[in-house]
Amino acid sequence: MLLLLFGLAAAHGTYFGRRLAELARAEREASSEEEGRTFAERRRSLQRISLRVSYLNLLVSSAVLVLAIVTRAG
Repeated sequence: MLLLLFGLAAAHGTYFGRRLAELARAEREASSEEEGRTFAERRRSLQRISLRVSYLNLLVSSAVLVLAIVTRAG
């Protein structure tokens, strides 16, 4: 579980952070309003996925915590 937790955190920071920054930059530098809207939609979609990955990371973290408590108590 710890490997899953570390993997999720690393993937989240590496992939989503970099990709979201690229989309935000492309949105700012768009040559037209329509192109800017397209980048904004893609960025918001990726943000929703990023939020789900964050929730999954939180769930795995909670499971590790509960398992640690149960193991320590037992």
